[in-house]
Amino acid sequence: MSSALKKFIFYELSELQDQDFQYFADLTFSLSGIHLIPNEKNYSLVQNRMLKLIRKYGLNDYSHLADFFKKEILKVNIKNDFISAMTTNKTDFFREEIHFDILLTEVKKALNTRMEACVWSSACSIGAEPYTMAIHLKENLSSTEFDRVKILATDIDQTCLKSATDGFFNEQQMFGLNDYYKNKYFNEIAGIYEINSDIKNKVHFAPLNLFSHPYSISKNFDVIFCRNVLIYFTPTDRETICRNLSKYLQPTGNLILGLSETGSIQIPELKLLVNATYKKVT
Repeated sequence: MSSALKKFIFYELSELQDQDFQYFADLTFSLSGIHLIPNEKNYSLVQNRMLKLIRKYGLNDYSHLADFFKKEILKVNIKNDFISAMTTNKTDFFREEIHFDILLTEVKKALNTRMEACVWSSACSIGAEPYTMAIHLKENLSSTEFDRVKILATDIDQTCLKSATDGFFNEQQMFGLNDYYKNKYFNEIAGIYEINSDIKNKVHFAPLNLFSHPYSISKNFDVIFCRNVLIYFTPTDRETICRNLSKYLQPTGNLILGLSETGSIQIPELKLLVNATYKKVT
């Protein structure tokens, strides 16, 4: 039997032990705030995602991988590998489309009273959300108004940020975009779509861990998106994150969560409006 076949069979038969699951779960929580309780679903998730790193590093099993991280996790590239493996990066263009209409309304209000409007995609993944912001605003604002909008996009996953900054998407990642948007805002070569420079340059990407407060951000925002992220955190941590984000809102700014997260926070700093949209209480 070839060594490659032996390696394949080993990976298929390898099992995650309780102590190793707990180590990876604790490490995930300490680096990202994501809480993984010990159940069958999370065992499967950790096993599958750590298996990729076992293969990448050429290690023998999950215990060897845990030992490896205990020695090497402080190295930036190793930490980024782990975070990238353990964070979920499901995202689509125009996902939960109602929120982009709310964004447009709030940006127009801001531009009526100030020289610029600022919006923030706080967990931007591969960039579909902030690029959708830019496309929707480009479509519905005058050129001078669009020039006065600033878009910040952040994520904990450095691999995702690199992909987002490059602005390339495969056919599957283009889900949510019709032919009009594809033709107007992307250049396609051999099934790979590159977003146009006027949209790409509108978004500033930067690394940020939502649990590393205070954030290195000097602006206040008219709208902050933090959608479909809180479901991975404990109720207490959800409220902590939203309380921290509210500090970076304009006095009348809005925090927008995922539609499935409506009512998931109750803090005095924010008042629930509609469609998982919260307004800052002053």
